[in-house]
Amino acid sequence: YQKTVNHRSQLMRDQPKSPRDVVVYWTEYAIRHKGAPHLQSPVKGMAWYQIYNVDVWLSLIVISIACLYLDIKIIIALVRRCCYRTKTTGELKKKKE
Repeated sequence: YQKTVNHRSQLMRDQPKSPRDVVVYWTEYAIRHKGAPHLQSPVKGMAWYQIYNVDVWLSLIVISIACLYLDIKIIIALVRRCCYRTKTTGELKKKKE
């Protein structure tokens, strides 16, 4: 465990600049570019329903419910057709006589 910790420590310390220099650079960069809006996340200007893809989820839910409804209707129609026999015209004629 100690070997792994030491190895990772060496990897993290092998940087071209010190952490202080990196902080100074990025602070000066943000000041030079007036807050660096080009580095900000595009989510910052989006509405909550766009961030969470509410329109996509609602579309998928509506399509799923419509497909489920149609499947149930088809199954009911097939069960009625297969399981409940109607009288044929020959049986109806015999019955009338």
